[in-house]
Amino acid sequence: MKNSKLNYITKIGVLSAIAIILYYLEFPILPAFPWLMIDFSEIPVLLGGFALGPIAGVLIEFIKNILHFAFKGATGGVGELANFLLGVAFIVPAALIYYRKKGIKFAVIGMIVGTIFACIMSVILNIYLFIPLYFPTLEDVWGYVLAGAVPVTAIKFLVNGIIVYVLYPRISKLLHK
Repeated sequence: MKNSKLNYITKIGVLSAIAIILYYLEFPILPAFPWLMIDFSEIPVLLGGFALGPIAGVLIEFIKNILHFAFKGATGGVGELANFLLGVAFIVPAALIYYRKKGIKFAVIGMIVGTIFACIMSVILNIYLFIPLYFPTLEDVWGYVLAGAVPVTAIKFLVNGIIVYVLYPRISKLLHK
């Protein structure tokens, strides 16, 4: 029992470390909104969610964002809060669906459902939380959300999901040891 807990904690730590490194490899994809970045930090989070369960995915997401805030924190925590909440909106449905019914079909369904849920949450969270915190004087809120926030959210999670789709079968045995 003690070894399995230690193994679980170690895997969360290693995946969190990889996630924070990948978080720094961020870049804008829409010139009109250069502050909206895409990164690959959801890859280890999703790998952890698939291999260790949804709670592990949320823990990795949390650790990643706390560390990013501690080391970078350029947005006063708003960027990390957005990354955390949207990451959880993606990871939890994806990992829950896969956790309940293993298989590549359910992994893909989970990632699609997670991406859709994250996009819906992007609309809600941007309108009621992120924009009031970071851009309180933004005039075209719906234009920003529909032309910037939602497309970047969709692209980020689809790209991360595709990479996990390719990686997971190759490294799942390592994650389950």
